[in-house]
Amino acid sequence: MVQLFDGVDTYTVILFITLAVMITLLVFSMIPRRTGQQGKPSIKTLIKCVDGHEVEREFSRGDYVGKKVKCPQCGKEAVVMAIYIKRDQQPGKP
Repeated sequence: MVQLFDGVDTYTVILFITLAVMITLLVFSMIPRRTGQQGKPSIKTLIKCVDGHEVEREFSRGDYVGKKVKCPQCGKEAVVMAIYIKRDQQPGKP
């Protein structure tokens, strides 16, 4: 066996270097990455009224596409058309 240091063989050194690299990669993989999308995401519900009004409001628990609701503008019958995530843009960014 080849010895690099006093009493330590080559395989032990390679083992410790491999272990150190694996631990480093594990730690860096757990750090959350920042994406280009900044701002707080919010869940929105799009409601369409029988009169043609389209209203976007905050999602409320129990909303689903196709649900019949009251139009917030005129009070007539309306339907939930979409539920989606909308990210607020930072000032100065398109």
